[in-house]
Amino acid sequence: MGIKKVVNNKVKPLEKVVAEVAMTVKKLSDKQEASEINGDHLVNAMRTVAHSSQQIEQINRKIGVIERQIRDSGLDRVTVIESHSQSIRRINEQQNEMEKRMKGQEFASYDGVLIWRISDYKRKKSDAIRGRQMSIYSYPFYSSRYGYKMCARAYLNGDGLGRGKCLSLFFVLMRGEYDELLTFPFKQRVTFTLLCPSNSELNKHETFVPDQDSSSFRKPLTDMNIASGCPQFALHSEVESSNFLVSDSIYLRVKVEPGGDIIP
Repeated sequence: MGIKKVVNNKVKPLEKVVAEVAMTVKKLSDKQEASEINGDHLVNAMRTVAHSSQQIEQINRKIGVIERQIRDSGLDRVTVIESHSQSIRRINEQQNEMEKRMKGQEFASYDGVLIWRISDYKRKKSDAIRGRQMSIYSYPFYSSRYGYKMCARAYLNGDGLGRGKCLSLFFVLMRGEYDELLTFPFKQRVTFTLLCPSNSELNKHETFVPDQDSSSFRKPLTDMNIASGCPQFALHSEVESSNFLVSDSIYLRVKVEPGGDIIP
């Protein structure tokens, strides 16, 4: 019984920390859901998330030490330890999800223009060739503050007609917070640009008009509609030339023309 008393005494301080971290994560998550985190508030929130992560790591280490003490004592695991381990795992999952959403907010633009830097290009293309990860997604961006939610999808080794020879680039309409205020099907022209950092005159452009009969441009019923765009956007030989591949990175721009918002 002595070891259980010792363990309980060690666990009680952890209970308070776990509760505080859980409350912090919930408050930040609620604010993020309500789109209240922006600008300086976003920077502060990211710092709070980082601090919470450090607290969670410390708690995990302490729980590990206590569990080893219990095992060494020859006793069965104390139920309260298992309970706290599960609580920490749940908080970790919530925090990871929140960090993803907040990073999306951090990099989001609200003017219908996405600038997407794809770094570590050679490794990512190799992964695509080997079938490890065929495509990658950009962070979401928006046509306006209360407009369409969108992202881009790139197949570095190509898709469809571009497979094995082209960079395929697609536009993805996502389910947004204000879809009830928007016009569907989506009609705005979309322009893809492969940017040349040293000479904008060499930029490669491709524009397409959404097909009104395609399900890709109807009001999204799931997180993402089917991607649509340019399977033969740019030849690998172009993308990987010194004009576009700089420090193992390429730069893409996706621009959506204004319109479709009911709110002016």
